[in-house]
Amino acid sequence: MRVTLVNCPGWVRRLPPLGAALLKAFANSQGHEATCLDLSNNLYHATSEKYKPFWNTEHMHYFWMDEGRVRAFIDENEGAVDREVGKILDLQPHVVGFSLYINNLSMTLEVLKRVKKRAPSVFIVVGGPEVCSKAKFLLEHREIDAAVPGEGENALAGLLQTLQESGPRNNLPGAYVRADNPQGYVFTPVPVVEHLDELPFPDFDDFALDTYALPGHMPTYFGRGCFKKCVFCDEAFLWKKWRTRSGRRTFEELRHLKRRHPSVALFEFYDSLLNSDLRALEEFCDAILQDDSWNRPENRFQWLGNAIVRYDMGRPLLEKMAKAGCYLLQLGIESGSQRVVTSMKKGFRVPDADRVLADLHAVGIKAMVNIMVGFPTETEEDFQQTLDFLRRNAPAIDRVAPNGPTGIVENTFLHKNAENIYGVDPGSLHPEFWSTRDGQNTYPVRLDRFQRLCDFAQKLNLKLGAPHRQWEFWREEKLKRYADFKQQRSQPQKTSD
Repeated sequence: MRVTLVNCPGWVRRLPPLGAALLKAFANSQGHEATCLDLSNNLYHATSEKYKPFWNTEHMHYFWMDEGRVRAFIDENEGAVDREVGKILDLQPHVVGFSLYINNLSMTLEVLKRVKKRAPSVFIVVGGPEVCSKAKFLLEHREIDAAVPGEGENALAGLLQTLQESGPRNNLPGAYVRADNPQGYVFTPVPVVEHLDELPFPDFDDFALDTYALPGHMPTYFGRGCFKKCVFCDEAFLWKKWRTRSGRRTFEELRHLKRRHPSVALFEFYDSLLNSDLRALEEFCDAILQDDSWNRPENRFQWLGNAIVRYDMGRPLLEKMAKAGCYLLQLGIESGSQRVVTSMKKGFRVPDADRVLADLHAVGIKAMVNIMVGFPTETEEDFQQTLDFLRRNAPAIDRVAPNGPTGIVENTFLHKNAENIYGVDPGSLHPEFWSTRDGQNTYPVRLDRFQRLCDFAQKLNLKLGAPHRQWEFWREEKLKRYADFKQQRSQPQKTSD
């Protein structure tokens, strides 16, 4: 069957989409004909200079999640949007799959409705993180035929086989589909891919790599899920099970991609932690260092990724990583207060973070440090400990990623236990504007700490990540939304007679 895999704005166009490249390769390995179309990147190049800045990371939430702004963009770029829909239909697909994220929901719904209107027989399926929490809502849009939550390979295999054999469409394992029952849908789970080494390498051939924001960079992954259970993270909800690839298989993929795309100089690991399995990570480094072809300048590449502080990740492994091309690790440290780190269930000691940063600096690997401001249990004293942590480790830190005032994300341990464990006022439970029952941790308090963190980091000559730019650009709108939230809360609740 012919399958077209589509990403719509706002998808950050730093790199081509890894998920679509993986699904394309998997569908092709099953005997189908899959093609990827990155409408987000295409529309970026087709639109005027007026709109181009809104593809930057700091604008994703406040531009593409606003239906009014998305509608204005479509109205001013009607021809370009229709041309992209035409590209989808020119491929004569039997199935069109759309990747859904919180940032691109509005734009994706607009595009898939246009596809369905012009080609009613095309089967439209949506997948991606947003489907995990909104699958039933998505089926309210009649243009969507199926919604796949979580991992896509096994669900896609069953769906394509059923459609190819003209089987019944009212029960597709791994997908939500409409049904004439009280729930209005049926869903039959499918197992995850247990052995990731068995999956084919991602296929990026449909993407013009030199048209992305970071030409020469390419995404990859070491595993899926996470073995940590940080209370603020929804990774366990999205992936269900933690698995990693072998170091050998991971290296073989990067070597393959480097040979196929010689311009690639750096691979970015997109999964939550590349150091979840230290034996696999060391095997990966050994495979690189033992490969004769990698030692030739034209075959060399660097790599970076997310990591957790681990007491057992010592200097010898970090030295080997540096020799094998590790350029940067983005460490989820979040706080310099041991009390807050423990409350987050991060699973490390702050002195271990000090040691890991010093070791990274010593071996020549850059460090980016994630910091969360205003976790529900954070006090002013805890915040000062975070500033102290940055001060004493500044020589070993290249960049600080201030993850904004702490939000409370659905389907996390923090969200489920916000009131009974973390002291959040249940009447204030909002992703951004929540406050604690004692009134000591409010949105204005968190904003003040966020600004002080950014100012302090800049005084230490540390570079800052995208959330800082987001706050600078969208400051007035954030404050207006908070004022509206407070006013709404202050109004008396209506009661029925």
